[in-house]
Amino acid sequence: MSVAQVTCVVADCAAFARHHQISLVAGGKAIQLAGSGRGGGFATVHPVLAIGGAAPGVALVAKVFKENELADLGGGQVVVETLTGLWGALGVSGRPDWPELVLALPFQLLTVQLDGKKRFVALMLDLGARGYVPAPTSQKGDVAAYRQRTLDERIAFATSVAEKLGLLAECGLLHGDLNPDNVMIHPRTHDVQVIDFDAGRVVTTGSERSRVPGKGDIYVPPEVNDPNAPQGFDLSRFSLEAERWSYASLIGLFLFTVHPGFFLNGISALSGYASAADDWPDVDENAVYFRADALTAYAAFRPIFEMVPAELTTLFATLFRAGPNAAARPTAHDWVGALSGVSEPPTIKVRLVGDDIVIEGDDVVIAWCADNALYVELDPGGRQPATGSMTFVAKEHFHVRVAAVNAFGSETVESPTVRVVPLPKIERVRLPVPPAFQMPALSIAAQLPRGLVDVPAAQPYPAPPTFARSYRGPAEQPSPELPAPPRFARAGGPRLMGSSLRRR
Repeated sequence: MSVAQVTCVVADCAAFARHHQISLVAGGKAIQLAGSGRGGGFATVHPVLAIGGAAPGVALVAKVFKENELADLGGGQVVVETLTGLWGALGVSGRPDWPELVLALPFQLLTVQLDGKKRFVALMLDLGARGYVPAPTSQKGDVAAYRQRTLDERIAFATSVAEKLGLLAECGLLHGDLNPDNVMIHPRTHDVQVIDFDAGRVVTTGSERSRVPGKGDIYVPPEVNDPNAPQGFDLSRFSLEAERWSYASLIGLFLFTVHPGFFLNGISALSGYASAADDWPDVDENAVYFRADALTAYAAFRPIFEMVPAELTTLFATLFRAGPNAAARPTAHDWVGALSGVSEPPTIKVRLVGDDIVIEGDDVVIAWCADNALYVELDPGGRQPATGSMTFVAKEHFHVRVAAVNAFGSETVESPTVRVVPLPKIERVRLPVPPAFQMPALSIAAQLPRGLVDVPAAQPYPAPPTFARSYRGPAEQPSPELPAPPRFARAGGPRLMGSSLRRR
């Protein structure tokens, strides 16, 4: 444990302290610090055990700046200038919740006597005590655990960091060192906090440039890394617009667990990729800009790149197409808008291209457009891109059910019903075969009324003579004689029926 005796209160942000119910430290107070502190580029961070002999009501840390590094930065006055300018910009940002969005913001600057030396100290909230941990791909982050998170969780983290970067950009803060080591995450709430503001600079005229070059890695704007410059970087190019590259890099990290341009053969290869015909995430694996040792990793991450909604893919493509042209990169506002949109369930529109009454066998085109969707599911039709169309062959009345899906929900819409007119058909109908007709041979007696008796006997009526036999026969043959018709009589008398009728 060490004790820092406050010699001067340099500046403080009363609005931040009041929001978090923090008692500001007065001059002459003794601050007890834990002996073990976390090291950083410009300072070490120590938990505050007591102020004036009493434990603070809110967990705090003290950032003790290193003398030499602070001098290289420009002295304590540079830190004061940056933080007071940021406090003022946040106060007029129109965001009443800004103290929650910048939890790592130093709220009080002090000079103290520590270990016999005059030191510059910044007091801040202890994010570790609030449940925050290093970012997944920082030196201490757990990458494997983060990669197990669902897409909606990763989008939530990316949305959070974009919101914080958007607020800082509105305030004109040029951070100068945005990378995974300078953000912390809350695993449960998905909140992301940016840390280490003190090396930044508030832009007021537009001519301000970063005081530091960052870590010189892929998160630094590519135009800043200049191997021909004396120190390997050119700070004259590190503008607020240039830092848009760092915004996109961190957002991509939280979405994909890897930098979206990891496959580039050095950051200098960005210009070659920008001028190529490929739009991110497409690449030419044989191109000079592509890292030969990244082939396997790219094949693994390509499906992850394609999982994000189209709005985000478009912004990443714009980022890489811009190359070293900082002004053409997506702004923090662009990222906030796109990510806020994809954090909602999708919306979808479906229309029928053509008539809703068709002839059987006609082609029917169903088109759809789903905003903020990863894909759509057609029934029938299966999984399809978020925007597209499909042709169906009309066989009977039908409609298509289209469900748009993203990590935050889904929406289902049915197409108009298509009514199908069947084609005319000619069918061969088999008719039943009627039974063969045969004239029955009837006797005359069978046709007589009851009571009449056939005198001789019932004789079948003889068949008539044929024409040939009656008229065309040989002359020597006599004409056939017709038999006399039978006589009829009433029962009991010899009279003929004709005689009987004539008498009447």
